[in-house]
Amino acid sequence: MPVSVHARQSTREDGAGPGRGGATRRAFPPLGRGQGLLLAASIGIMVGSFLPWVDTIAGRFWGMQGAGVWTFYAGAIGLAGGLVARRWMARASGVIVTAAAIGLPAWQVLHLANTCDWQVCMPATGLAMVGALGLVTARATYLLGRPTT
Repeated sequence: MPVSVHARQSTREDGAGPGRGGATRRAFPPLGRGQGLLLAASIGIMVGSFLPWVDTIAGRFWGMQGAGVWTFYAGAIGLAGGLVARRWMARASGVIVTAAAIGLPAWQVLHLANTCDWQVCMPATGLAMVGALGLVTARATYLLGRPTT
């Protein structure tokens, strides 16, 4: 009887395990280290979307006033990718969240550079957090493409 890839066999001395009446438990994350990394980074992206993205002389612009809404939605997709048991779904979620979490902060920084002087407005904590965690999701998506051993 073939054993599921997602089940871990019992290491008891009496040999009880899958197919022999022993208990099996599902491994988490079922797709390997990249899935847990995607889950953690997606939660961080969702948090960073609520933080300030731009500091100006006049005050702060929060992420939810602009592109942070889109990165929050992408983080929710990445959260789902961190929980599913199908590799192609997790990779597709990772690609989506990586594109949003790297692309939107990069666009925001370029927009700031063209709009105002760096002494007047600067990128803030949320923007840096989302951009850095976008790189982490890129690494997680790469790890999801590799077979687990």
